[in-house]
Amino acid sequence: MKKRIRHTRRRITRTGLVFVVCAMLSLLASWNSGINLYYLIFAGIASFIAASFVLSRRTLQKLEFVREAPRAVNRNESFGVLVRIANHRKYLPVASIRIENEGYRDVSIGYVLSIPAMRTAQIRYTELFERRGLRKLPSLELVTSFPFGIIEARRIVPIDTEVLVYPRVLAARTALIEQLRGSGELPKVAQGPGDEFFSLREYIPGDDLRFISWRASARTGTLYVKELEQQTSRYVVIAFDSRIKASVDNYPDRFEEAIELVASIAVTLLNRQYRVAIVTPTLVLREGEGAAHALKVLELLARIEPAEADARDPFDRALEEGDYQHASYLLVSPDPAQWGAMFAAGQPRVLDPREVIHA
Repeated sequence: MKKRIRHTRRRITRTGLVFVVCAMLSLLASWNSGINLYYLIFAGIASFIAASFVLSRRTLQKLEFVREAPRAVNRNESFGVLVRIANHRKYLPVASIRIENEGYRDVSIGYVLSIPAMRTAQIRYTELFERRGLRKLPSLELVTSFPFGIIEARRIVPIDTEVLVYPRVLAARTALIEQLRGSGELPKVAQGPGDEFFSLREYIPGDDLRFISWRASARTGTLYVKELEQQTSRYVVIAFDSRIKASVDNYPDRFEEAIELVASIAVTLLNRQYRVAIVTPTLVLREGEGAAHALKVLELLARIEPAEADARDPFDRALEEGDYQHASYLLVSPDPAQWGAMFAAGQPRVLDPREVIHA
């Protein structure tokens, strides 16, 4: 997004204060003594201050600002941001520009020594978001004290750059997941003797070395493991209870942890050729597979907010859906009181996050 830079603010620096004091002392000395040399010294210092006042402001004129950031990133993971500053002057260069985030005075994220006339400078810096959701990058400030460091000029660039922050995703081992039975067939993939070869996947620390496909690994330079399918159903429905629980201590933190658990399990299953659906009290993401569906899952979880306490139970909703009668179910709740509990007789139990092992 492009933005022209306007509205300059100026202030005197510490160096400038020293110049002002020296100017006043030389002026007083010239008045008291009548010596012309003191007048010349005062005039010289005053000219430096006046030149700084004018040039510091002009340095930030006729500039165009562009900032580019990824559309989506993961929570608590650093990502790169690209800044372009274009100098639209025909003849004069721009010198000594510092870039700061608005509200973080004197914390520089980049520095440009010089931008020739009709040229563009590029700066890359990193940002990090600690919360998921649709977030805005802070406005930036261009700062310069060119040419003598006496006057500092600042211009805020009110440019809006939005980034969708996904929940953090950790690779999860699916041994426990494959043991959870639902109302339909159990999706199960076994390494070793099985009905038939299903696929290859990348090696995860802890996999049995006997089932590494050395030929495929040698061809690609990456370790691959054979998966043998014992049953044909590979359909998992993840029911996430996002209703507000007033009785849960630190509910916002528990809620975020549950979202990360759902994201980690869903992405892990999709990477292993499962079909995955997500059901919440207010939203339903129909089954899908592959990387494209993983992005849909992450986008849904990035935007989800706690539902009202009286919203429909997602576990009931998932079990009543006719399309899910042949699926296996995974029930996730931010309420520790529900962890490990059976939802109903003969039905799956709520997943206990402490039983999930992250690879």
